[in-house]
Amino acid sequence: MSAKGISGGYLPLSLVMTRNSIYQTFYSDSVARGFLHSHSHTGNPLACRAALGTLAIFEDDNVLAQNQVRAKRLTLGSARTLYFCTGYMTNLGIVSALADSAQGDITVLSKSLNHASLIGGIRLSHSSVQMYPHCDTQALSDLLKVCCS
Repeated sequence: MSAKGISGGYLPLSLVMTRNSIYQTFYSDSVARGFLHSHSHTGNPLACRAALGTLAIFEDDNVLAQNQVRAKRLTLGSARTLYFCTGYMTNLGIVSALADSAQGDITVLSKSLNHASLIGGIRLSHSSVQMYPHCDTQALSDLLKVCCS
């Protein structure tokens, strides 16, 4: 289940599970060492409540078993099935459409540790790109000043 899917599509929520040896590699008070991108959507109380509601629906309506039946119906008579993660394709399509260089002189400001779907969308747009370091709001502010002047 995706980060948005677990909360019914309204709020991002995620969980990272790992062995303790890997966790200890990233556990640090230093931002440079922390595994920041892995938990940008954890612990929001509203998202957690929405997730509990979604999980209750999954259990009450037997969603997993229903999806297995639907998946079998979809693949009957098919030599192969191709699946794309909806969130990935949504990001790819929306970013490439909104930042399309054919619409004019567009500069995209992108953090250095963006998701592959966002990077792909930016590349498809053929717009100019200005990168800034992950979590560096001062660098972003400086770029905005340059681009807006």
